[in-house]
Amino acid sequence: MPESDPQTILQVLAGTLLVALLGLWLLLSGAARTADLGDRAGLLDREPFTTRIVRRLDVWFRRTRPGRGLALRLHAGGVGFGPLDFVLRCLVGFLAVWAIGAFLLSNIAGFVAGCIAIGAAMVWLDRRREQRALGFVGQLPEMSRLLANGASAGLSLVAAVEAASSDLEDPAGEELRRVVDELKLGRPLDEALESLRQRMPSREVSVLVTALVIQQRSGGDVVRALQDLGDALEVRKETLREVRTILSGSVFSSWLVAVLAAGTLILLNGIAPGVLDEMTGSPLGIMALLVSGTLYVVGFLLIRKTTRIEV
Repeated sequence: MPESDPQTILQVLAGTLLVALLGLWLLLSGAARTADLGDRAGLLDREPFTTRIVRRLDVWFRRTRPGRGLALRLHAGGVGFGPLDFVLRCLVGFLAVWAIGAFLLSNIAGFVAGCIAIGAAMVWLDRRREQRALGFVGQLPEMSRLLANGASAGLSLVAAVEAASSDLEDPAGEELRRVVDELKLGRPLDEALESLRQRMPSREVSVLVTALVIQQRSGGDVVRALQDLGDALEVRKETLREVRTILSGSVFSSWLVAVLAAGTLILLNGIAPGVLDEMTGSPLGIMALLVSGTLYVVGFLLIRKTTRIEV
């Protein structure tokens, strides 16, 4: 019996693990959807076994520190699935990209591409969170005016928040409704607002939360404070929009540098098939790949750092 190539064995193992994880993810996702539809229709007298497993695993993972942090990031990004589902998607994506990269380039290149895929998923999540936070910040002037109108009409701060949550569109409306739900469960206002600040991290939200907490504790002219805050946030929003427009070309250049790194490897292997296997098989080739990859990463980070301007 001919001996198997170690690269072939590794590819077979990666493919087998990919199929297993994909099947597990589809099983868990199907069980979650079935339970959700059954709960809505009231057709399930008894919870299926797979659904119980899904919920227990999800509850266990959410209780861990990484699970809590990931659940917070997923909620802040407006993503419709849970942390366990996200982890399984990342693992499936990692193995799929690894298998494709190993077939087209080499095992090491496939592994690096899989790691980049996981990093891209986290970047995508952070981007979703940032975009949702920007949308929330864009609604802050209107939110401040609604809260000021409610306070001037004689409503308490909690009642003004509840009224504003019904008038605002998402994401501000959804976030304020969550604050109202926490208040109805007996959570103090300052803790509910602090939770809001953690979900929507930005200077503008911190200023609003600080102003509301101070007014709730010490009193004062809350109407005037909210009106002034709304005007200041409106000016800040316009300034931030102008800055992002000016820096849009530089931001595009940073992503172009990242694309060039991957494109160079694919082009090099296309011109001389198998050259990456030869490079990863020698210390000099590995050193060249590490140096070039480090330079691309440093260039990407430097461009991103110069384009990050706090307004």
